[in-house]
Amino acid sequence: NNYLQSLEVQVMLDTLRVIHNPLQDNALVALMKSPMFGFDEDELARLSLQKAEDKVHENLYEKLVNAQKMASSQKGLIHTALVE
Repeated sequence: NNYLQSLEVQVMLDTLRVIHNPLQDNALVALMKSPMFGFDEDELARLSLQKAEDKVHENLYEKLVNAQKMASSQKGLIHTALVE
């Protein structure tokens, strides 16, 4: 068996690729689908369908950043509604 083909090594290589260049969608998707993060196909599809209003082309990393910003702002709205 070639240890470079093992899942653990592939996950670490994808991690290094994403650290080196987070705009590289192939490595980011592979890392997100890995056991480390466990995203499934539906979650990745929903994420890839999100679009920022001010951008025509957006890579997956930018979509993740935008999704995190939206989740943070919506969390505040939900909390405010629950308090009232």
